[in-house]
Amino acid sequence: MLLCYTTSTVVNNIPELQMSRKTRDYTIILVLVLLGAISFGLGRLSAIKPVSVPVTLCASEPGPTLEASAVSADLKASQNTSQYVGSKNGTVYHLPWCGGAERILEENKVWFSTKKEAEQAGYRPAANCKGI
Repeated sequence: MLLCYTTSTVVNNIPELQMSRKTRDYTIILVLVLLGAISFGLGRLSAIKPVSVPVTLCASEPGPTLEASAVSADLKASQNTSQYVGSKNGTVYHLPWCGGAERILEENKVWFSTKKEAEQAGYRPAANCKGI
């Protein structure tokens, strides 16, 4: 059996639909579903990270520092001509700015001009020093 409703039939039956128990149940379910969807959407909006403005770094001419004046002239000269550093007590060599090189005491540092020179002295490249 095919049921056909006209606009006038639906409009005339609205007061009856509002009073039925089935309509109230569907309305409560619809309100709960909409409330859940709105809550989920608000939660997703709060999780979106705001777009941050990129930071621009500008280089400036370094001025003399107290630390630079405290370094002796011969140590400075040896570091300028040497590109790799190892420890008297170790078997690896590093670039001067690597973490391993920074942990070596000044009196234990051995400087090398080339990788070949360091390897001939029995040192091998440090695994954690990028760029060797």
